[in-house]
Amino acid sequence: MTPWPLALATVAATGNITQCYPAFCTAGAGAGTQGELVRRPTEGTINSLTVVGDGSNAGTLELWDASGVDAGADVDTLAVVTNAQMATLVAAGKAKLIASVLIAGTDQLTVFNAGSAGAPCMKGLCARFSNAGPTGAATININATGLFQKYERHV
Repeated sequence: MTPWPLALATVAATGNITQCYPAFCTAGAGAGTQGELVRRPTEGTINSLTVVGDGSNAGTLELWDASGVDAGADVDTLAVVTNAQMATLVAAGKAKLIASVLIAGTDQLTVFNAGSAGAPCMKGLCARFSNAGPTGAATININATGLFQKYERHV
């Protein structure tokens, strides 16, 4: 499988979290009409995941097994889960921190290399890259099966 990259702008440690989708899983229309295409996170397996810094800004990468849908977040037309929504998911036992990694700006680190078994993700994958600035960015390269779906809305 070909890894899909996801660019993460840096946020504060309590900033928004990104629901992870590949670029080809485009946002839905959000109109709620019959037959429109809707995207949402789903279970899957992380086969490997690397993070690449922007060349100068260090930070912390957090990876969460979570679906913003469970907290009422619009992860169809947007890909944002607020920190408050994530706190609600954690308190309800519907989100789990699966990795928290400090990276230097020049790092390229393998966070997961799960081999043939893969690392299961039960709800979907969310990520946040944070530092005190907040300045900079990071890119994660995800090789996975599942984690998102696009389906036709039936109302």
